[in-house]
Amino acid sequence: MNTLFGLLGKNLAHSISPVIHDIIFSKIGISAFYHIFDVKEIELGNAVKGLTALGAVGVNVTIPYKIKVMEYIDKLSPEAQAIGSVNCISFNKNGTLGYNTDYLGFGMMLDKYNVKVEDRNAAVLGSGGAAKTVVSYLLDHGIHNI
Repeated sequence: MNTLFGLLGKNLAHSISPVIHDIIFSKIGISAFYHIFDVKEIELGNAVKGLTALGAVGVNVTIPYKIKVMEYIDKLSPEAQAIGSVNCISFNKNGTLGYNTDYLGFGMMLDKYNVKVEDRNAAVLGSGGAAKTVVSYLLDHGIHNI
């Protein structure tokens, strides 16, 4: 039986996530399926419940639901709680757990390119979940002014 993963968001016809994940699953020998869950906002709570009922293991969350989906999650990781944004949901017997992996990912990208933020100025374009994550990271790492 294939393990179910996916991408939860809106207007996702452009996404190549299923292709990417199918390649990864094949290369590492996992019997899994990655599906696009393109849902209307009014159905977001039902979508999370449906994924639970289907036995999904995890989903990525994208625009425009990184903030809104938090209403439908049983528990939030410390970073998701602090940031106020979720980009991954884990499903297990204890319920749903929301995470924000963008925070660490943004930091890893800055480290890779040796970008220092302490005592610097930055401009952040946007106000959604990803922007909130970037602002949180910058504030936590000593940015002078945003």
